[in-house]
Amino acid sequence: MDRLISIIMLLLERKTVSANQLADTFGVSTRTIYRDLDTIGQAGIPIVTRMGANGGVSIMEQYKVDKRLFTTSDIASLLIGLGGVRSALSGEEIGATLAKVRGLIPEEQLAEIEFQSNQIAIDLTPWAKDAHLSGYLTLIKTAMTGRRTLRFDYTNARGGSTSREVEPYRLLHKGDGW
Repeated sequence: MDRLISIIMLLLERKTVSANQLADTFGVSTRTIYRDLDTIGQAGIPIVTRMGANGGVSIMEQYKVDKRLFTTSDIASLLIGLGGVRSALSGEEIGATLAKVRGLIPEEQLAEIEFQSNQIAIDLTPWAKDAHLSGYLTLIKTAMTGRRTLRFDYTNARGGSTSREVEPYRLLHKGDGW
């Protein structure tokens, strides 16, 4: 479903994209892309295919999607927040989500939204580089997604050590730490 939405947003953002480019972008086969395009067409979004050197797939020009669901300020806020999350958590889904949100931006508002979203930056990475932090965050996120437990050694405020097994359900960033 995420890939289908991403394809729709990408096609709304660009005039024409080849099936090979879409396959490379999403890491799937061109056959999968053609099935996705068929599904999008069945959902009522008119897909047009053009042959030749400048060919590819696109959404019919006359088809309109109301991009005014969000205000300029709403989209700028989404981009600011997603940028902050992206600074701390690596992953394709955040990049794909940013692409979807950018696809919501009407061309006439693009410059203003880019201006507003660049006025505030949220960078959740620590000043002092922690070489292990990114790996730990990815490990915890994977455990949450897979609904798996994690085991780790824990040292309390008094210096006592124990081994813990936990079921992570949320990552929380507060102040200057996770």
